[in-house]
Amino acid sequence: MICTTQNDYVVLMDSFGGDWTPVAIMSDEAEAESAKRLLSKDAECVCESAPYYATPGDAKQKQESKPPSGLKSLIVVFDGSDVLAISDADMTAREIQIEKGGLRTGVQIHHTANELVKSHPAVNGQFISSDITASDMLNNME
Repeated sequence: MICTTQNDYVVLMDSFGGDWTPVAIMSDEAEAESAKRLLSKDAECVCESAPYYATPGDAKQKQESKPPSGLKSLIVVFDGSDVLAISDADMTAREIQIEKGGLRTGVQIHHTANELVKSHPAVNGQFISSDITASDMLNNME
């Protein structure tokens, strides 16, 4: 599936260990494709677009609109790999969740795949590592 925007944003959903999680919101389709390729190296990843609702009333009436410019993050309402809606207001996301079910969480907006990698190094396989062994940790806990 090619990443396409609806209301200016694409949500990248990642399935690692069987649970779907919104990883990032991208403002550019080509950059979303690049980020999807990076994420797909370690886990299943999909790009989803969704309607934006500004207010709880808009969500009830299904009155989609364009998100305001300059946002740093949005709240994603999702059920499995399906993105049900996005909003910048928690009460609106909560209303969508009441109507459609699913979960909601805040997700940072990125404009490039490089921004995503810098903020989430694990996206590019750069996991935090340590020389401490499990037995060392257990000994320190005792």
